[in-house]
Amino acid sequence: MKIIYYIFILFLLFVGFLPAFSSIDPVGSQWFYLSLVNFIIISFSFFSKNFTPHIKGFFKSSISLSFLLLFLFSSLSIFFSINTSESLIELSRLFILLSSLFSFYILFNVIKITKADVFLFLLAFLSLELLYFYFNLLYGNGSTKGITANVNIQAFSILFKLPLLLFYIFNNYRYKLFIYFLFFFFLSSLFIITFRGAFLGLLFILLFVFSFYYKSFKAISYSCFTLIVSFIFSYYYLIPKFSSLYKISNISLVDSSSISRITFYQNAISSIINTFPFGIGVGNWKIVSILYYSDFVKAYTVPYHVHNDFLQVAAESGLLGFFAFLFFFIFILKFFLKKIFLKKDLSFLPLLGALLVYILDSSLNFPLARPLIVLQLLFIVAYTIRPNLSFSFNPITAIKVIYLPILFLCIFSSFKVYKSFVYQPLLLTDFTDQKFDTPLSAFDNIDIDYPNITVTTLPIKSILANYYSKPTVIDSLLDLSIKENPFIKYPQALKSIQFNASNQLDSALYYAKDAFTIPKNELHTLNYFSVLTNLRDTTNIHKVFRAIKDFKSENIWRGYFLSLLTLKVNSNDSILSYLNEAKSLFPNNNQFDLFYTRFTKGEELISRANNYFYEAENDFKNANYYNSYINFMKASKLLPEDPAYLENAAHALYLDNKNGEALKLFDSVINHYNNIDGKAHYLKGLLLFETQGRKYEACNLFTLAIKRGNKNAIKAKKLICR
Repeated sequence: MKIIYYIFILFLLFVGFLPAFSSIDPVGSQWFYLSLVNFIIISFSFFSKNFTPHIKGFFKSSISLSFLLLFLFSSLSIFFSINTSESLIELSRLFILLSSLFSFYILFNVIKITKADVFLFLLAFLSLELLYFYFNLLYGNGSTKGITANVNIQAFSILFKLPLLLFYIFNNYRYKLFIYFLFFFFLSSLFIITFRGAFLGLLFILLFVFSFYYKSFKAISYSCFTLIVSFIFSYYYLIPKFSSLYKISNISLVDSSSISRITFYQNAISSIINTFPFGIGVGNWKIVSILYYSDFVKAYTVPYHVHNDFLQVAAESGLLGFFAFLFFFIFILKFFLKKIFLKKDLSFLPLLGALLVYILDSSLNFPLARPLIVLQLLFIVAYTIRPNLSFSFNPITAIKVIYLPILFLCIFSSFKVYKSFVYQPLLLTDFTDQKFDTPLSAFDNIDIDYPNITVTTLPIKSILANYYSKPTVIDSLLDLSIKENPFIKYPQALKSIQFNASNQLDSALYYAKDAFTIPKNELHTLNYFSVLTNLRDTTNIHKVFRAIKDFKSENIWRGYFLSLLTLKVNSNDSILSYLNEAKSLFPNNNQFDLFYTRFTKGEELISRANNYFYEAENDFKNANYYNSYINFMKASKLLPEDPAYLENAAHALYLDNKNGEALKLFDSVINHYNNIDGKAHYLKGLLLFETQGRKYEACNLFTLAIKRGNKNAIKAKKLICR
């Protein structure tokens, strides 16, 4: 019977090796898997005779109670959440972790697991982890992420078992040759990953363990020799073999990422002070952090974590949640220190070392959000909790009535998140490409309310709004999106674009200003330029550009000059100076040379462009399509802000049977111009259908053209897409 419990332990530890199963983030499948395994273990244990007496000690332990309090205090923080959905998702994950600790506790006490068994499990886990790491490195895709999606997580997961290896080295255990062999490749993996935090942890643990075994000069010498040989082997053989890896010589203890972490910490502390003592709501840092980091956010890449679990718990779950989390570690630390220094039992040293590695990881990263490392911590923590048979409370009924139903809800929550993660890649690909040509039916099974934001924190409803043409539907989706994440500003930008297109300029300006609170975003800034251009507000166009020009975005610089040209602003020294700076910043874009010509020559250039246009039109009417294409392109080079020239040039190529070149021009218009009337979509659809028979893509393009008001596309869709 005990073999089943050993298998259950393996199932829990297996979570790190679990594939993503099409999830955009592996944690989607991992949390779902972990919730299922815990539910099976705890349900199965009800039928065990050994279950009832051993469970009592779990509720007496200060360690498990502190984690339970973390869950309860985090639950209270929901009342202060901006996004309740994200709070419930994070709460379900905390409960899954609590259940994992509970499951380990049950399993350990039923099978009477020993410290040697704990060490053996960890050693086996490390061996498999390293085996997977090197196999993937040598025969896979050359990635250093190992079984994780992040090199930092992988480095600390490996480092977590270092104290165990050193304990075997400094004690007279059998198979020392195997231990040194494992130690060698353990060190090499860290040198290959080249993560500063892991090196700091390596140095700390080596000094920590050496200080206890300072009399074992021989073991210390062998360990240092292994470290040196491993370093040489990694530096002169493994790292040069994989050119994509970072060189050890490039490592610095302070760089931009370190500086970013300091900024994260400062922002978290500001949030703690501003929302003292209740916090912002569990799971809501990924949303609120944008408020503190708005001047640094580029595109929609947000600071998802504080990179310090203690600060993040304090910011999200408030003062009570922070102290519960802190005391969870204090009680574990107290237990190990008592065993080592009062009981003189150095066999607890590797467990203490592993705890210290985890605390270091929690101070630099976010292991609480990733099941792999936190589950290993709970594995050793469960061993420290002893059953207390004198404890009178019998919680079996409470667990049956309350605990398992909550865990079942966690399974449901994790499944919903996993399912959303499976659909999100398609949604985010359309968003990245800005095409939104996937049929809406493809998203019928995605839940837009739970979770209601993507892994990038963009509200799902705001992305889906791009697929609709009915203004009332779009407005409703965007209004809900603003409530779900008011700080990402993408919904506000879309609302501004909608109002600008319908010439409701006051509303367009309001939302454009709101979106511009995240200025280092091309969509936000270019839309603001568009609204100000329609308002003929040159003063604020100059002001916005001066505020954002140091971002050095080619599209923003281009948008600034196009706005000035559209408003026929006269050239001056300031504009010409900016143009010279633009030509220096973007030497491969000759468009800025054309801008310079237009500002210095003015109406003469427009007159020349009009002459080319008239010639092109005349050639087109006379079926001289190639000459028409040439003249349209000449006009486009002189007035690149007008997409009509490129559209007409592409149309001429299409009629001249130069389909490949025509497609490139249609794509250029579609991808680089926002305010187009759908003609390019319509003509590209016709071309794809008539020359390649690609009816599905053609119909999608007709739909997009119709949304932009192209009437010819309506007829084409009726004829072709029946």
